[in-house]
Amino acid sequence: MAKFSITFHTKYHISCLIFLLLAITSCTKYQNYNELLARADSLININPDSVIQLLEPIEEKVDEMETSKKMRCLLLLTTARNKCDTVFRSDSLQIVLTNYYDHRGIPNERMIAHYLLGRAKSDMGEAPEAMRCYQEAVACADTTSFDCDWWNLTRIYLQLADEYYSSYMPMEMKEALRLSRICALHAGDTITSIIAYAKLSEVYELTDSKDSAAIAIREATQLFENEGRHDLASQIQSLLIEYEVEKGNLEEASRIVKYYESHSGYFDDNHEIEKGREIYYYSKGLFYLGAGRPDSAECMFRKLMHKAQDTNDTHAAYLGLRKKYLATGPKDSLVKYAMLSESTNDSLYQENYKDNIQRLQSRYNYSRHLENEQRLMLSNEKRGKFIVFIIFCFIIIAATALAIYQNKRKKREIQFREYRDDLKRLRQLKAEMSELVRSKDVTINTLSHESIMQQSNIEEMKGHILQLKEKLEESRRLTLESIMAKDEEIRLLTEKNKKYDKFFINKTKDEILKTIRKSKIVQKLEFYVSHPFQLPSKGDWDLLDRLFHDTHPNFPATLQDSFNLSVIEYRVCQLVFAGISPKGISVLMGFDKSNVTNIRKRLLTKLTGKNGKAGEFDQYLFNIPIV
Repeated sequence: MAKFSITFHTKYHISCLIFLLLAITSCTKYQNYNELLARADSLININPDSVIQLLEPIEEKVDEMETSKKMRCLLLLTTARNKCDTVFRSDSLQIVLTNYYDHRGIPNERMIAHYLLGRAKSDMGEAPEAMRCYQEAVACADTTSFDCDWWNLTRIYLQLADEYYSSYMPMEMKEALRLSRICALHAGDTITSIIAYAKLSEVYELTDSKDSAAIAIREATQLFENEGRHDLASQIQSLLIEYEVEKGNLEEASRIVKYYESHSGYFDDNHEIEKGREIYYYSKGLFYLGAGRPDSAECMFRKLMHKAQDTNDTHAAYLGLRKKYLATGPKDSLVKYAMLSESTNDSLYQENYKDNIQRLQSRYNYSRHLENEQRLMLSNEKRGKFIVFIIFCFIIIAATALAIYQNKRKKREIQFREYRDDLKRLRQLKAEMSELVRSKDVTINTLSHESIMQQSNIEEMKGHILQLKEKLEESRRLTLESIMAKDEEIRLLTEKNKKYDKFFINKTKDEILKTIRKSKIVQKLEFYVSHPFQLPSKGDWDLLDRLFHDTHPNFPATLQDSFNLSVIEYRVCQLVFAGISPKGISVLMGFDKSNVTNIRKRLLTKLTGKNGKAGEFDQYLFNIPIV
């Protein structure tokens, strides 16, 4: 029996140990997941390649995670792949993410989920659907929140602008670029805001406004140079080479060519442009042709022809050679390249025609989809209205029947209650009659007996009253002695506590000052000071008023009730007491720092009647008693 007991306890301890190890392992695993996701989140905007390397090894294990961590992992991984220019062939994962975060996520997560769905739709050639997803993404953003993801919101607007450009919608593109600039400035991303401004040239390209496009490019170039980004400045300014040649500004065109080749970063040591940007040779060839250097122009056009990456490059090369031979001859070469340029132009037309047909087909499909949705919505709306009407009629009939039934029931209850009350009243009257007859004789006997006893009761009452008077005098004497003793005790305690009053009052002041300066609203105001893109709202000021009213009620009572300060003067007093610097007060109140100093000096005179420094006014605020 003892052996069995030992074996049983041993097995029990082993089982507990195994369970504990499994629990520790599980906790460690989930903790590792949390750390991994947190690290991926910190790298997503600066190094998406590292995020892919971090999360791809656990992609097959996401089903083991909690749903929230699983979706967070998939959202980060899909975002990283998108930032690495992955082409999405399916939108199934993005739809799952959108459905999940629409019901559970924060605004930033919902915005990213809809944006990723739009990227998938764009890669799948569904431009109208992509634009709708981008519009839903920006609608998800909470731009009133201090943690709004302005950085990604900027890029969503840029992506939407590109879709508008591809769909020949210049006004919509211009508005998207304007909003992108605003978001970039909120995010502190000056370079992206300039890029958004530079892309206005594409808007003017769609409207065939070359002069406006040139103005936008020049202004963007100047902004890039002011930021020290000569690479971006030269890249955007290179778009003006052909424009300046057409205008006859060959010196300006020459300067742009040199600036582009020396600062763009696209050229190797052999002065060859990187692959995919060979179309630049066409612009440089036009410059040489305009400068009277046809041989150099022909060299550029032939280099483009040999390194062409697509039909557009080939057509540009043939077109450049046709222009060269049109200027210099011979005619047979002119005819040759004229025919070749026409041939490639036809090819480009066919490609553009196919693209336009596909775009129109996707728009048609999208329109049909919207029509079907609207038709279904109208049908559901009519069906819903009919059902509501039937339910309403049923409710009216049921309510009427119930009212009739309740009315009849109430009448029957009233009649029954009256009948019951009549019976009760009858029994009561009979009982009263019997009681009156019985009490008549009893009353006569009682009065006779009381007349005899009354005389003896008078003597007893006199003795009782005398005893009460003696007890009252004794009580008065004891109460007076007690009151005198309490007064003496109060006097002694008052003298004893006087020396501690100052210490405790100062301690309470320090606690109040600490409570106010560490409060959430004061920390929020300090955030506004360090991020001066938003002023405090009325709700913020109300929270500050409530904080002072609850923590230091004598502060508003002294300043507002006694001295009748204005709103601005009282706000300055609150911010000084809360530890906000004069510069911070100027940011929050929206006026100069010197004005803050003048207000403090003026308030010192108003409250104390003497002139002095602003620091003396601050000390006066800190000395306001707490009671």
